[in-house]
Amino acid sequence: MALEKSRPKYGDYRLNYYTDPLSPARAKLEAQKGQLINVIFATEWQGTYADKDKIIAIEFPVLKGLLGMRSFVVQQHTLDKLHSVDTFAKLQALKAGQVSTWPDTKILSYNKLPVITADTYGNLFEMLGHKRFDYLPLSILESYTVTEEFQEGGIDLQVAPNVAVFYPLPMFIAVSATEPEIAQRLEYGLKLAQQDGSFDALFSMHFEKIEKIIQSNKPHTFILYNPHFSKTENDTLTKGYIHSHGSMLKAHLVP
Repeated sequence: MALEKSRPKYGDYRLNYYTDPLSPARAKLEAQKGQLINVIFATEWQGTYADKDKIIAIEFPVLKGLLGMRSFVVQQHTLDKLHSVDTFAKLQALKAGQVSTWPDTKILSYNKLPVITADTYGNLFEMLGHKRFDYLPLSILESYTVTEEFQEGGIDLQVAPNVAVFYPLPMFIAVSATEPEIAQRLEYGLKLAQQDGSFDALFSMHFEKIEKIIQSNKPHTFILYNPHFSKTENDTLTKGYIHSHGSMLKAHLVP
């Protein structure tokens, strides 16, 4: 969409996809080099090979902050326990499950939420089944798909409808610093798409169902601080999220 919007100013383009699997660290390295790939989506630029000086970050709200809205995957018998959670103190009485190496683990712990960790993503569901923790926070963009897949397999997992947490976790476009014109073109095209409403239309095409779920449930959503970002970044990203979705939910700022 961004490339099409920018065609009158920048001309034709060729869009190639690199489909071989790459680890996150390797993908960052290759994006920095700008040879194998030169554009990727990312939530942060940290790791063994990561060098922020070698990329151009297009800080456009691709997912409108929804990646950072974490709804709670639970077992059926836990729904009643979650239904009564309307204060942060009540949430602190429950245990979350996360992968030990995920940045989410540090975020939850920083905000004084108890976390039980697993070595792998798959282990989380086995631990949830054995009641090692009460809820599994996953992005609202994926939580309903995950529970539907388990339900099809005969395992009754649910998404707690009335409670969630949010922390700034933007998805941005990273362009190799070796290709500044690509970055300029994408930023230009995205701004045009935002101005004429086509970005919102594309977003709704994919995520309208999620926005309707939020609006219907109006969950108590506790706004957490992300220690991976500065206070200014936290404030800016949180304000953007509340501006986009605040009317759909009951937002609680956590001190």
